[in-house]
Amino acid sequence: MYLTKLAKDGMIALKRMQVPLYSSKYSKKTYTTHQHLLCLCIKEIQKQSYRDCRDFLDKFDQLQNILGLTKVPHYTTPPEMPAKIPTKMV
Repeated sequence: MYLTKLAKDGMIALKRMQVPLYSSKYSKKTYTTHQHLLCLCIKEIQKQSYRDCRDFLDKFDQLQNILGLTKVPHYTTPPEMPAKIPTKMV
């Protein structure tokens, strides 16, 4: 499926761009910035709500493995991410 390729390529691209794994040294270490950004990309590509995207990721084990998710983020977690992205990355 094209989403697995997107996730693999996205992880590689974010590493090459040297995007930090966490927005702060005090960040919770539950999810990385890379995981959040790729979840948001998947949400936008699928044209889903945050809840639908969470349900989609919950059922798609292969995508969870590629993203390195041990558990799927709560639907309220991804909307908080854009505010935490440093402006130099945008």
